[in-house]
Amino acid sequence: MIQDRIVGVGIDLVEIAEIKRLLSDPGGHFLRRCFTDAERATAGAGARGERRLAGRFAVKEAVVKAIGTGWGDGIAWNDIEVLAASSGAPLVTLRDGAAAAAGHVRQWFVSVSYAGAYVTAVALAVGERPECSDRTCGEI
Repeated sequence: MIQDRIVGVGIDLVEIAEIKRLLSDPGGHFLRRCFTDAERATAGAGARGERRLAGRFAVKEAVVKAIGTGWGDGIAWNDIEVLAASSGAPLVTLRDGAAAAAGHVRQWFVSVSYAGAYVTAVALAVGERPECSDRTCGEI
C-alpha cells in the first residue's frame, strides 16, 4: 500500500498594486496570458476583482513552486486555474503541462490571505514523491 505524503510546498507574496499596474495594460496581454476565461469571468470588477486576481496569481506561483519545476518545462500560466468553491476556499485545477509535471500529486491544499496591500498564498501538494532529478531534489 502506498501512503500519500507531502511532496511539495510553495508560498508566494504579491503586492496588489503591482497586479493592478499589470492589469492596466491597454492590450490586456497580462490578463489573457495569466488568467483563464473562467478566472477572469468570476473575479469581478474594480478593486475587488484586482484583489481576487492578485490572490489567484499568488496561488499559481505557490502551486508551481510546490510542483518543483518552476515555470519552464512546458508549464504555462493558464495551465493552473484557480477558482473558488461555494465556501470561498480556493480550488486548483491543473491542465496540460502543469498536470503532466504534477502527475504525482493527488490532492492540493491551498490557502490565501489578504493583509492591506499584500496577498499571500500557500500550496501544499500531497501524493507520491517522484524520483529526484537535479531540478526537484537539488540543494539550496
